[in-house]
Amino acid sequence: MGVAVGEHAVREARRREPTASFLVVEAGHVPGDGAQCWERPAVADVVVVGVCVTGRGVLRAGDMPLGLHSGTAFVLPSGTPQSYRGDPRDPWSIWWLHVTGRLTAALLSVVVPEGGPKVVSIDDPYRTAWTMRDVLRTLEQDESHPALVEASASSWELLSGLAGRPARAGGRAGPGEVVRAHIDAHLDRPLKVTELARMVNLSESRFSAVFRMTTGMSVTAYVKQQRMLRARELLRTSSHLVTDIAALVGYTDPHYFSRQFHAMHGHSPTAYRLQVAPAGSSGEPDSPGTPTLAPTPSPGM
Repeated sequence: MGVAVGEHAVREARRREPTASFLVVEAGHVPGDGAQCWERPAVADVVVVGVCVTGRGVLRAGDMPLGLHSGTAFVLPSGTPQSYRGDPRDPWSIWWLHVTGRLTAALLSVVVPEGGPKVVSIDDPYRTAWTMRDVLRTLEQDESHPALVEASASSWELLSGLAGRPARAGGRAGPGEVVRAHIDAHLDRPLKVTELARMVNLSESRFSAVFRMTTGMSVTAYVKQQRMLRARELLRTSSHLVTDIAALVGYTDPHYFSRQFHAMHGHSPTAYRLQVAPAGSSGEPDSPGTPTLAPTPSPGM
């Protein structure tokens, strides 16, 4: 599940700057098909920051239950015991970091001025997870001081980026967040505005206005954005065919998916995959066949 920096490397890092001030000591990931329930004891002087990329569940931080779903990040002060329970009907994928150091408490006071655990909504959970993945890979491969400086700098930037975001008390979500969580968890399915409005007991017109007010975009634009975010993640991290990725993000017509992807990113899906692929890997041809799933009709939502 995670990779922890060795005790000797931690001791050495605590003697040198900048890692004496801020140091990442562990990084980990639980995929959607991984363990969905686990517990972590309280650890002094270690702050936990994590992101739920897909799925949903409940994180109990001490005595406080926090609802997590796709697109939420969490920050837990040091000394917080944790219990994680993913929803078996909608398994979650979570990334996390453990950080420590002399400046951690000062940064935490800015990120969580109200004190206690904090859950926030973030715009791009995949980008956050990508940063955590890079930190994890660094810790897996190298515990030298330069490598720890690089990983800790990325962790500092990630944690400080949560400052100023309003906390969702107790993880309780408003109507906009409820719908966004549903959309993010069901990108491979038809998503109709009328049904989304019914979920939060609002008329279609009122719901559309509330959604635009809370997200800055229409429901249709948000769905397209999230589908493309998911497609980019799958292109970067999986070996799925482009036709399968199209279906997994809600496009029954893979040719239409490729046109939409190119219009948004300036590259075809395969060209994008080749651009971000590690050295030595290869993409696969943009020759969409018959998709393996049957999600939403194109070109609608």
